[in-house]
Amino acid sequence: MSSNVLIVVGSDPGIGATTGSIFAKQKFKKVRFIQERAGENVEVRTYSVDITHTDDFLRVLRDSESLGQMECLFYNPARVVPSELLKFPSEEVLYDFKAIPLLQRLPKQEPASKPSILVPNSDLYKDPVPPLLALSLTKTAQRSLVLSLSKTYGKDVHIALVSANGPVNLTNKKLNPSYIAAQAWELYNQEKGHWTNEIEIVED
Repeated sequence: MSSNVLIVVGSDPGIGATTGSIFAKQKFKKVRFIQERAGENVEVRTYSVDITHTDDFLRVLRDSESLGQMECLFYNPARVVPSELLKFPSEEVLYDFKAIPLLQRLPKQEPASKPSILVPNSDLYKDPVPPLLALSLTKTAQRSLVLSLSKTYGKDVHIALVSANGPVNLTNKKLNPSYIAAQAWELYNQEKGHWTNEIEIVED
């Protein structure tokens, strides 16, 4: 078990919480949820913070240093708000985009660990959903940012997308929180030199 820290941003009761639970069982003794949920025999701290407020979010990340060295960030902020094309307020779009550049503010990672930034995504970049314009725009921009960061910093930090290409539901064979979380773990657990920058999950 590692004494390093897993930080889960956007720890909803689905993918976020399930991923935190699986990573805790596999390796991490210390988990920081920036929103919800706990696990057994794992030191967990939970925070409620508006991640679009840079100072507040960075304060939480800095506070994580008291828990230990961050090794993996599972970054899953996304606000699903109904919208109509050409009618979505620009300030709401800006609200979503403010969270994305925070990915660039990560501390240097320990060379012996598996420093990772894993970002859930989807196929909305190529198949947008008009009623969810903000989410489609956010996921498209998020994908570009993650792949760009991977090209820039991918030699030292594993920066990758966990793309669930379709609606996530507990009854699905693959597009369910447990399967997606397990795939996120497999992505994280790749050895350096064999890192991939995306895993795509599609329902059979």
